[in-house]
Amino acid sequence: MDIKDLAVAIEEDIRQRGLRRGDRYLTAKEVGERFQVSTVTAHRAMVILTDKDVVVRKRKSGTFVGTGFVRNPESGPEVMHALHVVMDKTYSSSYPFVFEAFSNAVEELLPDAAIEFHVAPDDDSYIFTRRIVEQISNSDYQEAIVLIRSTERVQNMVHSAGINAVIFGSPYLGVQVPSLDTDQAKIGRLVTEKLIDEGCKRMILLQRNSWRRGDNILFNSVSQTLGDGNFPMGTLIIHNIPSSRHIVEAELMQELSNGVEQKTGIITRGNDLADQVMEILAQNGLENHDNIEVGSCGHSHINRSRSYLQVAPKVDYRKQVVKLLSMLVDHSTGKSVDIAFNTVDVKLIPCK
Repeated sequence: MDIKDLAVAIEEDIRQRGLRRGDRYLTAKEVGERFQVSTVTAHRAMVILTDKDVVVRKRKSGTFVGTGFVRNPESGPEVMHALHVVMDKTYSSSYPFVFEAFSNAVEELLPDAAIEFHVAPDDDSYIFTRRIVEQISNSDYQEAIVLIRSTERVQNMVHSAGINAVIFGSPYLGVQVPSLDTDQAKIGRLVTEKLIDEGCKRMILLQRNSWRRGDNILFNSVSQTLGDGNFPMGTLIIHNIPSSRHIVEAELMQELSNGVEQKTGIITRGNDLADQVMEILAQNGLENHDNIEVGSCGHSHINRSRSYLQVAPKVDYRKQVVKLLSMLVDHSTGKSVDIAFNTVDVKLIPCK
């Protein structure tokens, strides 16, 4: 039996066993024993199936049925029966139009699918989302999930479950799920260029300590922009910090403790961090200091009370949701989807 024939036989074996997406399947060694071939041959056949997402192979965990598996190939691609859109309370409050955008896009692209919106509590999203993932994994129907503003733990759970999913935002490192993010490279460049125009000679980049793929892209963009401007080594100072406010204050004030003779640009990863920085500066009498500028790499607040640089997605929201769901449909039917470089354009909102 050659490798291609073995790959076909493995896929049929999955079908005969009645397995569904996310179910555990045989390892390469077990496949070799089952079909009386060498482990090397079994491994090569499973690589073919992995490339098609028919199976997902996870180190130290085993082999699982992937999103590219079709239970009844003669009927063509399976119809999407249900779409679960999961977001946190903060996001749903700030962007209420997301409900209408997704509803309209589903009606256009997935007319036979029911759509369910889930607003997860900000402090307990993992347990909340896990119930939805378990429902999808155990369903006899074709269901999928869209994650919006999800945590690292939630993304890893969805990735490990092997269910059909997409992420609206930036995935964490190691999470191999199709995603649509804002253009982090342009965000870093726009904010850095504006701070340079404001006369800043050094930059402090405040990042959260759990990095997403977009954080790497943004960091590289800030560094590249400073390099293009012939700024010397040491111009950029990076702090990876948790969400605790007192740690943010300690880190920031330590950097500013020697004075701010050189004009300093403080770049924050998001608006929540920028708001904390502005409060800390105000409490220490530095909010209106001539030699301090703050730039946020987060989406624009709808009602912004603080005055600092911000970026905002230049979004035709309906168009972006259609693009996201098109990626989901392609992924569910086994088509290749670029996991890393799907972006939304951005613009800068000056603080003055």
